[in-house]
Amino acid sequence: MKIKALLISALAICCTACYDYDETLPQMNEQEPVMSVEGLKVAAGADLEQPINLNTFEGTELELVKTVESPALNEGASIQYRVKITSEAAPEKVVELRLTDGKISKTDFDNAFRELFGKTPKEKELSFTFTPYFSDGATDTRINQEFATKQKVTPIDLGINIETAYYIITDPGFGAGWNESAIRLEHSEADVYDDPVFTLVTELPAGSILFMGAESMEEALADPTKVFDLAWGTSEAATTSGTLAFGTKGFPITIANAGQYKVEINMLENTFNVMTYTPTLYAVGSFNNWTHNANAFIYERTQGIHSGFVDMTSDGAVEFKFSTKLGWDGTNYGAGAEDGTLSTDGGAGNIKLDKGGVYLFNLNTSALSWKASLIENWNMIGSATPGGWDNDTELAYKGNLVWESTVKLVPGEFKFRANHDWTISLGSDLANLNENNGGNISIAEEGTYVVTLDLSNAQCYKATLTKK
Repeated sequence: MKIKALLISALAICCTACYDYDETLPQMNEQEPVMSVEGLKVAAGADLEQPINLNTFEGTELELVKTVESPALNEGASIQYRVKITSEAAPEKVVELRLTDGKISKTDFDNAFRELFGKTPKEKELSFTFTPYFSDGATDTRINQEFATKQKVTPIDLGINIETAYYIITDPGFGAGWNESAIRLEHSEADVYDDPVFTLVTELPAGSILFMGAESMEEALADPTKVFDLAWGTSEAATTSGTLAFGTKGFPITIANAGQYKVEINMLENTFNVMTYTPTLYAVGSFNNWTHNANAFIYERTQGIHSGFVDMTSDGAVEFKFSTKLGWDGTNYGAGAEDGTLSTDGGAGNIKLDKGGVYLFNLNTSALSWKASLIENWNMIGSATPGGWDNDTELAYKGNLVWESTVKLVPGEFKFRANHDWTISLGSDLANLNENNGGNISIAEEGTYVVTLDLSNAQCYKATLTKK
């Protein structure tokens, strides 16, 4: 039977299945008729029969799949292919391409590899699934037959080299013994090209630092005169974040004061950030008799942004400061020159609030700003609660930033919110409620529950539902 007749027949009976693709491919209908064909035999193309190294491949295009046997075709008709490329390492990522006579350009193939694996120069195993089509130049008819295979592929080397580990070199003079003070940065278990970020929270002395890779360190130890040639520094002097520069093009990074720092380098983007790290700020003031209390603290959410609830219940106005340590020997944040600002000056005045109560604090230690929101009440709201989504069910305050009530719940959803308003609300995960305006929490079983909302740990808010 000629292929033209087959195409007409397939279209007339209105295909057995349809497939949609996101990308726009030439000569392709939005929905494609599907058919089975006898006499079609498919095999891996010549260039897919062995591992592919695009660095040494000399041609401009690769044959990935070929037709070994074909039914008779009318003039102008051909068998074409599309391919889905993925990997077992990241099966959620799929690249779909249309081939021309089973071939793909070297550039397009390398780009497909990059979509899956990024800028790594390392060999990876790819999975290929080929789907054949009858094409007459205007219409494609999918053949209900697939061919799958795997092959190892080495991409074009982009000249990016990420070493297996990186160190902070802290010796101020980088003289004899510089390696003894080196501090290894932490890294995930992922391939360094999949995760090029190395980071660490550590104590650093005042002075200068550089970064050096593990392999470079071995070379520098063999020849100490190469220390500056093999280290990474900042591309611009007098900065603690920005772009890294290699060798003598880089400047040492200055650490002005000894203390705890969070250090992060991205060796794919060649960027770095060295920031003072103070995850906990303690609240001390008239509400707790100016006695530092480890339980009165707020916590760093992102760089320099701290937030948390503090019970400042007292009669009348409240005066206080925030400190980095359980004492006054750290950095202390008092009132700035303008409302809503902070100052780290030792003589700075106290921050003031007109009335005592429970407050949600948000501090930006980089911008030296602060905001306080009075918490009048905490409530439950949602389809699982007695008031539905229209009326709050209030929780009773038990002290120490814990709210608790016995509530009859039905199957449905709910969230916690403060002050009968959506400005401050918590949801998603009962064991970790830190995200403001998180998702709804589900209730599967009807019953009477003791609902406890515990905001005493600024690092991790949580709630429990105990069925009676």
